[in-house]
Amino acid sequence: MKKYIMYHCSPFIVAAVLCLIPIVFSIITITSAKGLGLLFFVPALVVLLGVDYVIKSLTKGNVNYIWLIEAVTMCAILITWRFAF
Repeated sequence: MKKYIMYHCSPFIVAAVLCLIPIVFSIITITSAKGLGLLFFVPALVVLLGVDYVIKSLTKGNVNYIWLIEAVTMCAILITWRFAF
């Protein structure tokens, strides 16, 4: 089965890559207070990659279903996060 670029660039993978940016800066500045970003973004990275793996396993790699499920889930997370604070 041919894997499309959209299979590898799903919303949770993009969010996981965006979590790497603060992780790298936290590792660089580990001695300062900004090093606390590791506590927040490493678990988020692990959860995003784990849920992405589960969704891809359940949908058997169907790109349309993966994007639909992950996009709706990401929107729900962002809306909930917005109203939580």
